[in-house]
Amino acid sequence: MEYCTRVLLRSPHVFVDYHGHSTRKNVFLFGCSRSGSWSTSDRALSATDQPVQCLMLPRLMQKTSVAFALSLCSFKVERNKESTARVTIWRQLGVTRSYTMETSFCGCDQGSLAGSHLNTIHLKNVGKDFCAAMAGLRDNDETMTMDDSGKLERESQSCCPLNCIRERRNYSKCIQERRAECHMVRN
Repeated sequence: MEYCTRVLLRSPHVFVDYHGHSTRKNVFLFGCSRSGSWSTSDRALSATDQPVQCLMLPRLMQKTSVAFALSLCSFKVERNKESTARVTIWRQLGVTRSYTMETSFCGCDQGSLAGSHLNTIHLKNVGKDFCAAMAGLRDNDETMTMDDSGKLERESQSCCPLNCIRERRNYSKCIQERRAECHMVRN
């Protein structure tokens, strides 16, 4: 990953470390936020935080997976978590979407899975849901903003890959021509 980031100058879009959790129920994510960091140097740079990027995957997981609990997600960076993969990748390689996905050994307490332990079928479904959320992340990337209340909303003048392709349009922010499969937005 360091080779990709530093030599090829292509940072990973998302990094996810998968774990099992022994005390909390459901599936949830831990992410990284400068404003939620123990480090004063991180908090000093909290104006450069990108909450939309870091919250998009958890919000999409909430929409796609019955086992996912957005309320259990945390974006704090605690001192004792400095050596974890998600914090290391976030801090050293600058990957904004760096997460640990926790899946409960205790089962679920919400929705249609309430009272159930997660078996291999459930875990495969969580994997499929994660892939669907990743696909949604690609489709929604760079087209969402966050309002003052923390709610995500779509920008009207940004490039949306599917809309650009369907409507054969090309916004000035889009750096690929209209026939491209994946449109990239210029910062």
